[in-house]
Amino acid sequence: MARKQRRYPPEIRRDIVGLVRSGRSPEALARELEPSASAIRKWVKQADLDEGHRNDGLTTFVRQATREIKRLRKERDILKQSRGLVRLAERLDPRKGFEFVKAFRARFPIRVMCRVLGLSPSGYYAWLRRRPSKRARRDETLREKIVRIWDQNGRVYGRPRLHAELRARGER
Repeated sequence: MARKQRRYPPEIRRDIVGLVRSGRSPEALARELEPSASAIRKWVKQADLDEGHRNDGLTTFVRQATREIKRLRKERDILKQSRGLVRLAERLDPRKGFEFVKAFRARFPIRVMCRVLGLSPSGYYAWLRRRPSKRARRDETLREKIVRIWDQNGRVYGRPRLHAELRARGER
């Protein structure tokens, strides 16, 4: 069974790297301490890269910068895709935001979209499970009736004629 991965503070890593550099083997340290020998070897390699003793990999700074650039690009792409859904200093209508998240959940991570749009992921998941309100169901049936009347009349009726036709059929 594999060991559970755990994050170690930089000070502990630095101390263990110092022990390896003083002559202790990663395997011996792994038997005494919690980190695995392979983790200790990776820490030593990364320390060598950061200090300029090696050049066959990326430094911690470059790794962090790359990760940050990737995160910022993803957020930028979300904002570009939203096409004005989010404007500076305006509060986003949560329903519109949740609809956007639902539409683009295959392309972007839900948590990232929610953070960028100022929505809560738990609110999004609650919205997904919520049934449409009575008003929303009524609006949908009314929309279907309007489309049907519009189609039946050659798609030429405007709002006044559609309204008159609905009233003639007993709609309020």
